[in-house]
Amino acid sequence: MPCFSHTLQFTVGDGLKECGNAKPALAKVATIAKLSVFALFAEATTRTQIENSASISLVAPSVLSIYYDLEHEQVNCKYLGSLCRTLIISLHERFGGLLKRCEIFADSNMKIKKRCTSDLYKDDLYLIAPFLDGRLKLKWVVASNLSESTKERTANIIKAPLFKAALQLHDTTNNTSDCIIESSITECSTTDDDGVSNLPNFKCKRLFSGYEGQKTPMPKKRSCVSESIETKFQ
Repeated sequence: MPCFSHTLQFTVGDGLKECGNAKPALAKVATIAKLSVFALFAEATTRTQIENSASISLVAPSVLSIYYDLEHEQVNCKYLGSLCRTLIISLHERFGGLLKRCEIFADSNMKIKKRCTSDLYKDDLYLIAPFLDGRLKLKWVVASNLSESTKERTANIIKAPLFKAALQLHDTTNNTSDCIIESSITECSTTDDDGVSNLPNFKCKRLFSGYEGQKTPMPKKRSCVSESIETKFQ
């Protein structure tokens, strides 16, 4: 399993090389504008290094958020276009397996040099892990810029193995289908991770600003395991 932080750092390094070989137009861009491009990279790195944080659940949501932010910057800031393009190409090279699982493909005119980490990130684990994180669940899919059909297919990829595994677990622990199970589930906390206050302070950008911190009502009791699973998938 590749180190997410290190892979991000290699991607940033590719971007910094572009800055080092900057054309006159890029050289004139204000430092704060360049920092803005790297803001989500910095936040993702900080989050994954926070002690006791389930960092594997952050991989897919972070990569998706960074990718679409770069696309936005590329269109809206002409002087940063080449830098953003370099970073997007690097994401395809290093996280290509994950991006393809989300049906995000490189443009035909991009020269992609497949890196050793690319295929490692195509494992379904990177799609399933966020669902098991109470902060993310399926929000990172629903709130993304993916097409509606891609969102549906991605959600199904996530749900199918979890539903199957949960039912298998239920069958091995209880032979009665209509049993009453007291739930120990409590309402999801809306507080941030320990150390989130130390994240880079870019006021207009956050990785999960569209959905992080939203309350998700959870049932206090459930009549059976399958009912609880269906509730979790909503």
